[in-house]
Amino acid sequence: MKRITTVALIGAALLTAGCTQQQRDKAKAEIREEMTEAREEVNETRQDLGLATKSVDKKNFDFKDHGGEPFVVDIEDYTDANQNFRTTVWTGSSLQMTLMSIPVGGDIGAEVHDDIEQFIRIESGKGEVYFGDTEETMQPYAKVGDDDIVLVPKGKWHNIKNIGDKPMKLYSLYSPVEHAKGTIHVTMEEGQAADH
Repeated sequence: MKRITTVALIGAALLTAGCTQQQRDKAKAEIREEMTEAREEVNETRQDLGLATKSVDKKNFDFKDHGGEPFVVDIEDYTDANQNFRTTVWTGSSLQMTLMSIPVGGDIGAEVHDDIEQFIRIESGKGEVYFGDTEETMQPYAKVGDDDIVLVPKGKWHNIKNIGDKPMKLYSLYSPVEHAKGTIHVTMEEGQAADH
């Protein structure tokens, strides 16, 4: 716990100080490495205590919709392993989680949710967020990357474009539900055709 607290304090200081984007990216990479080592130490301690350790086999993730059932998963690994443009992994009566993989140069698609609030977390990659009161008035709002979140109020037009050199991986929570249970869109074109 002490290690995690130290990493968090160092990270906060580096990320809020007057650093360049390159210095912040380097700090984020170092923090991520420290957190991975901390997770490994936790698993070793759990094993020493006779407790179950978390094992992740990314090749065998079950990307079906687990809605209506309890569901526990390492969201970082699960999101990074998703190769589909959109995969719904949990659809309840008033909450839904989807995973997305946005190709280089692609985007989630300009959209507005009149009755839905949305939480988006960028797991990996780089993007640019757009907001506006109408589709025509959307403007760049912020650049995002690993571990950033975007909160979308209902009635606000939005889009996130991949401006990096690798697929951007993210997950999204909708409340209430946005997509049909079990929705899988393999490609960006398939997903955007279904949305419009």
